[in-house]
Amino acid sequence: MSRRLLPALAAGLLVLVTPTGGAAEAAWSDAGALTGTTVTAAGPTGPVLSCGLLTLGGAQVTWTAVPGATGYRVRYSGADHDVSAATLSQSFTAVLGSSTVTVSALLGSTWVSTASNTRTVTVVGGLVGVCT
Repeated sequence: MSRRLLPALAAGLLVLVTPTGGAAEAAWSDAGALTGTTVTAAGPTGPVLSCGLLTLGGAQVTWTAVPGATGYRVRYSGADHDVSAATLSQSFTAVLGSSTVTVSALLGSTWVSTASNTRTVTVVGGLVGVCT
């Protein structure tokens, strides 16, 4: 083989094995615009709230444990009440009229689950407790 032919042959082989790009590169260069103002992410689901014991002058709600919960936020009478992770019920004995109750799981110091389903607790005249 002549010395001139050897570099030409090497250059030809180099062209055959050099990647040329293609569809895989195009996937990384596609542009798209974001619209809207709300970002939604999947988070932990909340507990399931149920009616518990009904007693003379009171009513109770209970909820399912959420794995990893560090506490629970019970909302009733328009205010939040945080309780420990070991607490899975709340008793009501002095509700004036009716109060809607929901519960969310606390996970660490910043994460809060979605709210549970709602229950309405009513204590009539301090004598009869009702949960619906």
